[in-house]
Amino acid sequence: MKKTRIFLFILITSVAAASAQTTKSYVGVTYGVPATNIDASYIGASYELSYDLSFLFSIGINVSYRKYLGNDSGSFNEKERAKASILPLAFSTRYNVTEKLFLGSDVGFSTTTDFEDTGFYYRGRLGYHINDRFQGIISYSSINLEILGEIKNIGIGVLYRL
Repeated sequence: MKKTRIFLFILITSVAAASAQTTKSYVGVTYGVPATNIDASYIGASYELSYDLSFLFSIGINVSYRKYLGNDSGSFNEKERAKASILPLAFSTRYNVTEKLFLGSDVGFSTTTDFEDTGFYYRGRLGYHINDRFQGIISYSSINLEILGEIKNIGIGVLYRL
């Protein structure tokens, strides 16, 4: 719990410090497939609020919801992991490599909605600005939960700038 409070304090302080900069909001949908042998593909939705620190670099927060679409085979952890609903909250960074291509990462905290399980969340992203409103994303994510263990996915998604 202490780690969670420290993380939330740093996240809120960072976002508040950047609030004088240009703000952008995004909503998105994603679909991910397992990057491990566990049948844990997912569908998800996300909201991202970012602040441009410069033309090349932005920081922000990302809140997501993921519903895993697994089956009932395997051990208890495999069954629960394959059907979990997870809420990641993350500090987000983005670096614009070119006008169209960007790299990003989300680092934070995740919790399940089905039962009490929390853990570390990481997602690396490669994105492409399709136009002024839409962005395509390819990502790799890892969620390391205390009870369910680690869930790794490769995802594809679309973000819409509000």
